[in-house]
Amino acid sequence: MAPTKHTWQGLRLEIMTPKFPPGPGAYFRPSRDYPYGQGACFQSLSLEEVSAEFDRSIIEWEGSTCPQILSRMFAQEQNLFPNVVITQCVRIALGTFARPILLEEDCMYGTSDEANSSMRQLVALVKMLEMLRKTHAITDVYFQEPLFNGVEIAFLTNLGYKVLQDPEAKDKITNSTFLFAPHCEHSVATQHLQKCFPAFYVGNDPEYILRKDQRCREAGHSSIFAPYPDIPVADTFARFAEATFVTKLYRKLNPMWQGDLTVRWLKAGSRVVDVRSDKR
Repeated sequence: MAPTKHTWQGLRLEIMTPKFPPGPGAYFRPSRDYPYGQGACFQSLSLEEVSAEFDRSIIEWEGSTCPQILSRMFAQEQNLFPNVVITQCVRIALGTFARPILLEEDCMYGTSDEANSSMRQLVALVKMLEMLRKTHAITDVYFQEPLFNGVEIAFLTNLGYKVLQDPEAKDKITNSTFLFAPHCEHSVATQHLQKCFPAFYVGNDPEYILRKDQRCREAGHSSIFAPYPDIPVADTFARFAEATFVTKLYRKLNPMWQGDLTVRWLKAGSRVVDVRSDKR
């Protein structure tokens, strides 16, 4: 059956209605607060298929302007932060490489770009690590994603990375960590910034998020942090923004990534910031 194409927030969604039950390799998982519906059905990929998609994404990356932009950025900025030491990397909320498909008519989790986005982010991380390792002795790279299946864990392990179980990644964040978290949910990002702030960060712009929350409240709407009453999201983002220098990266790297992303380096004197006892 040919997919029916829809538009949702500027993305092309390929919504497919498969026959029931789903084919071999399909499995159902609850969504992680995605706006597509209450759950999602994924079509698993083989290890060979994931590896082939990784190779295609590498070629796409190398044919873009991203390598040159990142190379210039690191050449210019690493010299500005000689006291920053990076010894490990933590990647949270990467997403799955499996292909999402429509399980029921009211399940809108059907964007063909979802798995591609996860793979592109992985390639971007791999390439950033290559550049960082020219000046930093990064020994361990950790991934934590509850949606990973056995194939994805095996694939990342074959690349030399370690896969953690939720919530182990929180205890891995130190003042010598590279935290890579593009498009991570606000509550999840906050929980990984509460022990201490990382030395280097690529992820959602905390200042943009705080401005967005302010505009919502000024317009008479609820705070965007209202769903997390027990997590100090706003205070943590404000402290983190104050403790770091920022590089605007999103527009330069688009379309490899989507969203408002920033690169942030920890300021000297802001090495450890424990905010676990703070209130929002």
